[in-house]
Amino acid sequence: SILVKDLHEEITELRIELNKTKKIKYDSEEEKKVLNESKRTTLTEEQITFIEYKIRKAFDEDKVYLDKDLDSKKFAELIGSNRLYVSQVLKTKIKKSFSDLLNTYRVNEAKKLLLQEEASKYIFEEIAHKSGFNSITTFNRSFKKFTGVTPSFFYKTAKKEFKNNT
Repeated sequence: SILVKDLHEEITELRIELNKTKKIKYDSEEEKKVLNESKRTTLTEEQITFIEYKIRKAFDEDKVYLDKDLDSKKFAELIGSNRLYVSQVLKTKIKKSFSDLLNTYRVNEAKKLLLQEEASKYIFEEIAHKSGFNSITTFNRSFKKFTGVTPSFFYKTAKKEFKNNT
């Protein structure tokens, strides 16, 4: 069994080398994925750490998620990198896709706004826009995905708890 595993790894390595010079037929989708991943430029640990730092700084300090037009390309340019590298760091270090990271921060911003006393004077669409969302539909979908409840349920529950604690 160990011999078979070693042989399989050796065959995969040979196919990677062969694939660099010419097109080959893949045995499976998994093999295709592994071979294509190997074509990507690998970053050093220092580069990964630096890009991760820039991502976290952009989100935590600069609040780039409030930009309604932010996409992965624009974000990569903003931090002086490229989409491939940013995606690689997000996947390996932060364990989220760009859109999930973006919407997580936006939902957290919306939760902060909903917990403020003056939240009652805002309508949910305003809160969505102040949090960086372009549409109320995306706001509602993302809010439910990351919190498990709708924005209105979150607001009503927070309001009740506030009244009970005063």
